[in-house]
Amino acid sequence: MKTSVRIILLGAISALFQLILPLRACGADFVPMPDYPAQSPAIDTLRVGFLEEKTENFSAWQKEYPIFPDFYSLSDEDSVEIFDGRPEMKYLLWMQDEPAPLVFIVPGNAVSFSSEAPVALAQVFFDRGYSVATISSAMNWEFMESAASAAVPAYPAEDAKDVYNALEKLLKQICADNEGKVTDKILVGYSLGALHTLFMADLENQSPKIGFKRFIAINPPVVLSYSINKIDEFYDKWRYWTPGKLQGNMNSAADAYFRILQNDIAQNGHLDIKESEAEFIIGYSFRILLSETIFSLYKRGEDMGNITQTCSWFSREKVYEQIRGFSFNAYVKDFVAPYYSKKMGRNVSVEEMACKSSLKAVAPTLASSQSIRIFHNADDFLVSKEDMEWLCSTVPENRLTIFEHGGHLGNLYIPMVQKRIVDAAGENPSPLISNATAKEAIPEAAVSPQSSGKAQVESTPK
Repeated sequence: MKTSVRIILLGAISALFQLILPLRACGADFVPMPDYPAQSPAIDTLRVGFLEEKTENFSAWQKEYPIFPDFYSLSDEDSVEIFDGRPEMKYLLWMQDEPAPLVFIVPGNAVSFSSEAPVALAQVFFDRGYSVATISSAMNWEFMESAASAAVPAYPAEDAKDVYNALEKLLKQICADNEGKVTDKILVGYSLGALHTLFMADLENQSPKIGFKRFIAINPPVVLSYSINKIDEFYDKWRYWTPGKLQGNMNSAADAYFRILQNDIAQNGHLDIKESEAEFIIGYSFRILLSETIFSLYKRGEDMGNITQTCSWFSREKVYEQIRGFSFNAYVKDFVAPYYSKKMGRNVSVEEMACKSSLKAVAPTLASSQSIRIFHNADDFLVSKEDMEWLCSTVPENRLTIFEHGGHLGNLYIPMVQKRIVDAAGENPSPLISNATAKEAIPEAAVSPQSSGKAQVESTPK
């Protein structure tokens, strides 16, 4: 038995070296993480739940204030009109007291502007002296209904244009409301938002309208079709569990992740969860967000005829059940491809969209733009070994950082990782959070009807 275990461990170590050694050789800024509590890429990804708002820089008075004890509550929630006659696009804004660069944060798949991860990342930048605004993902139902020109999202080459257009109008409003207080513009995206960020870098390379000083992409998919195949594969893990273990494994997976969200596990502690359970909870989290996207399409009559069940105030379960049956691959095949075929008046294949949704479609910009900074993890399962090597060979080493561990976003809570990301913005206006007027702002916010609270419990992709 010991010999078998030793062989398995040696095989795992060998596989890891086969992945990491080419990355060291490609010239990227490779960052070892000897103190990271690595278990596996999927399990480590769940540690993204440790990314949350901090209160270390808050005064004792602020921490004791009974209504607004967190960073989120110090924001201004506002909205901006993107299209006439449609709901305005909501966003959160934290402005520094003095003129400062403005960071826009574009979150991952279908995530809301007010969710935990974008707000926590906003605080990381705000604590270093940046003003920050967060918006929703192009796959989020609020963005779809307020700021998307394309009825059906998930074609990054087109979705990025909508996000760019929304940011242009949002910037105009922020500058008008805060005259002289925006010195530079920086775009930060993570996961799917990172892919959109790099496509927007390509748009601005062709026709600069906003004038971003820096584009920072955190864990972007390289070939999106590979990423969604992996997500569907993770979700399907439950199909291999015996009936006797199905419910127990699902409960175990959910319990482990919620313990992270509730701070019941030390950040450097061991996560008591199996690899297949971690993979399932990741796939399930993505699938739930996709279901929200599809339901928004259904409500607006843009489901391409795929939803055959009817919905009423008294019964929605049959509609939900049908929607939950769509995988990411099925969504692209049955929703996105038909929509763009109809819109463009020709057959738009899944293969064509996959090609144009890959970072390889914007390779010249990745190779030449001095404004781009990319941060990735060597063991991110959403990127194949070959595609990671392609990224390393395409992006110059001074603009690409590869962390040794973290899976997909699973090291974003670590101060060293955060510092490297913020440093990439190119400026450090001030060392700590500007709290000079925070205390004065809280009583005023307490009676404001503007804030609607956090929109949702954060799911794994964040």
